Amino acid sequence: MKKKAIITGFYGLLIGTLAGLVCVAYRYCLTFLGNLRNSIFNEEKWSTYLIFLLTALLIGYIIGRLLEYEPLSSGSGIPQIQLEIESKVSMNPLKVIVAKFIGGSLGSFLGFSLGMEGPCIQLGGSCGKLISNKTKKDTETKIFVAAGAGAGIAAAFNAPLSGVLFAIEEMYKRITQRLLVIMIIACVTADFISKQVFGYKNSFSQLSRFKFNGKSLLLFLLLGVITGVIGVIFNKSLLFNLSFFNKLKIKKRFKPMIAAIGATLIFILMPSLLGGGHGLVENLPKENYSLQILLIMLIIKLIYTCFCYGSGAQGGIFLPILVLGALTGNIYAYLLNPYFPELAPAFHVLGMTGILASVVRAPILAVVLVFEMTGGAMSLLPLVIVSVSSLVVAEFFESDPIYHSLKNSTEKNLLRSPDSKDLVHKG
Repeated sequence: MKKKAIITGFYGLLIGTLAGLVCVAYRYCLTFLGNLRNSIFNEEKWSTYLIFLLTALLIGYIIGRLLEYEPLSSGSGIPQIQLEIESKVSMNPLKVIVAKFIGGSLGSFLGFSLGMEGPCIQLGGSCGKLISNKTKKDTETKIFVAAGAGAGIAAAFNAPLSGVLFAIEEMYKRITQRLLVIMIIACVTADFISKQVFGYKNSFSQLSRFKFNGKSLLLFLLLGVITGVIGVIFNKSLLFNLSFFNKLKIKKRFKPMIAAIGATLIFILMPSLLGGGHGLVENLPKENYSLQILLIMLIIKLIYTCFCYGSGAQGGIFLPILVLGALTGNIYAYLLNPYFPELAPAFHVLGMTGILASVVRAPILAVVLVFEMTGGAMSLLPLVIVSVSSLVVAEFFESDPIYHSLKNSTEKNLLRSPDSKDLVHKG
């Protein structure tokens, strides 16, 4: 029994270490390339715009070729991990890691409105499968993949508990003692590695505790309704763009080039919206944007994110969803600031909770993730009120969880494509 427990812990440590190293390297690479883009293309003149467009088209073509090299590397990668755990696809972990890492990094350089969290989940899950293959633990591949996926989100957000919860709630969907032990150790290990590189500061550590009363609870409830509606709009827009790009009668290698043209337009018109948006979220409370600008940023960010994801480029929607929530919260704070100035920082964070709960339909994950990202500065009651009310709105409009919809879409597209050899049929 002791030997079995030690072996179980060792596998968790191994998965967490490999997933943590790969995801930290990916996270560092995305940050570096985003800064590199800003330093290279920092002049507002037509020659710069032209060079950016030509560079974007070339990189878009390379991303497209990577999608042809490994079709399962497209998008966030979360649907692919779900299908892997359900034994409906069989990833080649090394090919996925290479294509995801390079494609996602190039997309970050262009400023695609796609996040690193989804790719980190697929990179982590691929690390789990790679370890399963190398150790001949074929019967435990699903557990290893789920644990690696959780480790990926722990490394991306510095949120180990959220990694465990996400892997159980969205991936494995059931709990066993062995799964829990491997997953907790993997997530804690990946989180530890991430913090050695990026530090122990929470993602939103600048938020201080705030006071609220009974009247404030009604404001939180209303914010949940608003974010719920925007979440429904986002889901429908994302699926529309996926359908649009799937119907285009052009080769896969050319589709990211269309998104590259979109990136060039954003670079010219509103460069602050380039990339996943972590810097934008950090700076929103410090900037004095007008209501009109905030509304324009919200609309453009929503459209641009859905457009980039629809092209199939490697990248996730987790961070852009949080950006949309932060923008919504800031718009809400702008309107209520004359009456409740002390709640403005709370609305900024609560908006992220609401949109995440509406889009993903995982209210517990939304609460725990934001709670971890703020270092516990955000009280649980407002988080729960916004999360639940947003979820109710999504259910009222019968908006399916986005990852459920994306999983079904991914499975159908793979079945129709010549790459259907990657599918594993059971029964």
